Amino acid sequence: MKKTILTVFASIALAVGLHAQALINVPFNVDGTMSEGIYSSWTSVSGSGIQLPVLAATGLEMGPSDRDYIHAFTSQSDWTYAGLDFTVNSLPTTGQEYIFLFANGNAFDARFWMISRDAGTAYDLGVSVANNTIGASSTSNFAIGSEQRIVLGYNPTSDAISVWAGSFDIGAPLITFTGTQVATTINGFGVRQAGAFDNGASSQYVKNVIVSTDFSSAAVPEPSTYALLALGGLGLAGHLIRRRRR
Repeated sequence: MKKTILTVFASIALAVGLHAQALINVPFNVDGTMSEGIYSSWTSVSGSGIQLPVLAATGLEMGPSDRDYIHAFTSQSDWTYAGLDFTVNSLPTTGQEYIFLFANGNAFDARFWMISRDAGTAYDLGVSVANNTIGASSTSNFAIGSEQRIVLGYNPTSDAISVWAGSFDIGAPLITFTGTQVATTINGFGVRQAGAFDNGASSQYVKNVIVSTDFSSAAVPEPSTYALLALGGLGLAGHLIRRRRR
């Protein structure tokens, strides 16, 4: 009996351990807007558009606004990873705009871009450090309407950026780039919609956001952890019920 219980608790501990290094964990699985305080740890730092809506079925809607929102975390000086599920439903025929960022306070250190391709029927991802000029971008297009698990990595000390999409081998990122930024730490992750893609010209959603110091944690959406915890809990409950019936 003790061995069984220990095994079950070990499974639960493993599930929790997947996100032991998580700095931010936001599934966006309820309806509302940022202004209602559902996700009150996000703060609008710039922009004048409407509050970003949250839709339980699709997540945070980033299309119809020109606001920057930042979620703070403990200051980091080494590699930090943001994993998220990203879906683009529509794009203008041309243009580009940064959509995610790592920040030091209200200063945006590393930015991640969405680039319209093929007359708005596909998009690429891009990266930059400390400015609004894309330093590197992906060479393969992402289809409109397809959900992508994306991992964004940034090291503020070396100013190195990496991006993974679909394939999560830490040694084989989709994009790598190194820039120059004065700050050597970051303490926030942000979402953005503005510039060429604002005023309803694009529609994109993000959910299952995990910011972590561990690459593997960021690459695994949070519902997987919930599932493991549920299985572990059910296993323990089942064992206790069987024991009582004996």
